[in-house]
Amino acid sequence: MTELACPDSVSDALTADAKRYPLPASDGTLWLVPCIRGAYQTAYNVVVAPQHGHARRLLFAQWRDES
Repeated sequence: MTELACPDSVSDALTADAKRYPLPASDGTLWLVPCIRGAYQTAYNVVVAPQHGHARRLLFAQWRDES
């Protein structure tokens, strides 16, 4: 897994810009929560929130050396 691009605490200003995407097949929601914003790029936390259960942050493998 990759190191987290975002700190554990995210400012309210960035959280307010979160994008919500319904997941009809699982009756859940996918959230993209910006946590670091630069001039030309933004880092996000990706969170899956099932309708029944606890939300969890998704982690992705880091791209290195074209592997």
